[in-house]
Amino acid sequence: MFKAVCACCPPNLARVISSFGKYAYGENEDTVFCHLYAGGKVAFENGVKLLCKTEYPYGFDVVYTILEGRGKIAVRIPQWSKNSILTVNDEIVDCNAIKGYIYLKVNAGDIVKLTLDDTPYYVYPSAKIPELTGSVAICRGPLVYCFEGVDNGNDILSLSIKRKGKLFVGDADAQLKGAVKITAEAVRTEVSAELYTTSVPVETPCTAVAIPYYTWCNRGENQMRVWMTEAK
Repeated sequence: MFKAVCACCPPNLARVISSFGKYAYGENEDTVFCHLYAGGKVAFENGVKLLCKTEYPYGFDVVYTILEGRGKIAVRIPQWSKNSILTVNDEIVDCNAIKGYIYLKVNAGDIVKLTLDDTPYYVYPSAKIPELTGSVAICRGPLVYCFEGVDNGNDILSLSIKRKGKLFVGDADAQLKGAVKITAEAVRTEVSAELYTTSVPVETPCTAVAIPYYTWCNRGENQMRVWMTEAK
């Protein structure tokens, strides 16, 4: 007898979407917690209502307008945001986080604005991961980036990222539905005809283009890497 089957992914996705509000926000008697940055109106049982506006993760401004109620708001500061700016009604407040959160007293009509650090940064693996020895990855905000062949001469296996090289943030790319590319200083190693050789590899300075990991493989099949060899 034929039995219909369903993979776990569709119902899990539906479950996550329907419960997203509980991941993004929380509350107790006098404090509302903003765990994630999600646009929209939120009404809490403690009487506070707020409106969040943001283009996150491509825009790094998060604005909370307190529509009703009073109490405290706890805004999360992610670990990757090394330089954050927080204002209440255009006045800068200290960003001294307590276990990752900034606590503020607010009233109806107050506007809380959080500006996160949009600087791209390098991530290095632990020496306990032998497969990634001498590698480096690139992130910007919460997004992990990857290098795809279509942006790099259809060959990323010969590319290495320059140690402490500069990273340049590009404009939104329409072909990638608004995703932002990052260009890194790199080195390309000349491919030898033999698999093994006693000759020192010839290296040429160049640049390498990275895209958000979730956007890869949307422009045809080609090479892709997240962890790149680091050129010293």
